[in-house]
Amino acid sequence: MTFLATLLRLATAASAIDVYFHFDRSDCQGRSAVCTNLNPDTCCGVPTGSVPSLGFRDIPTNWFLQVRGHEGGGCRLTKTLETASFTNFKCLGNGPYTGAGYGFLSRKIVRGTEGVETQAAEKCTLPDLLVLEDGSKYSLSDLEEAKIVETLAVVKNAADGEALDDAVKGLEKVE
Repeated sequence: MTFLATLLRLATAASAIDVYFHFDRSDCQGRSAVCTNLNPDTCCGVPTGSVPSLGFRDIPTNWFLQVRGHEGGGCRLTKTLETASFTNFKCLGNGPYTGAGYGFLSRKIVRGTEGVETQAAEKCTLPDLLVLEDGSKYSLSDLEEAKIVETLAVVKNAADGEALDDAVKGLEKVE
């Protein structure tokens, strides 16, 4: 079993998935903070507040996953567990969520939360990409944690384009 787990972890190095924290919609659309290339059995979370939906994107269609939405700060408490198989996208739209993660499942049907551990003791990584409503993307990867927290709070609460423009001023735009 250890060999299989090691093999699965090596496979993810070539193809991890992206997790989108959608700020104001429960249908996994709109403005979002993104944890790119998130590895399995790790946590990524929004530093303050919560979001109504999580989008797990770029899932290899041959992967059989359990995707997790957390609440209570980072990945402290598991709120939602769902499986994702034969798809490249999974939306969890019944937030509020503060963190996200995923792990591999065997081909057996999984019932309950066996094997799912709370990740409260483990520090969540922060989003490294910001995606606006118009699809423009900005890198957060070179920012200090305090600046990421500030930027995400402004973007989440921005009511107009001017506030968004101010929030992304000085950020590196990515294609």
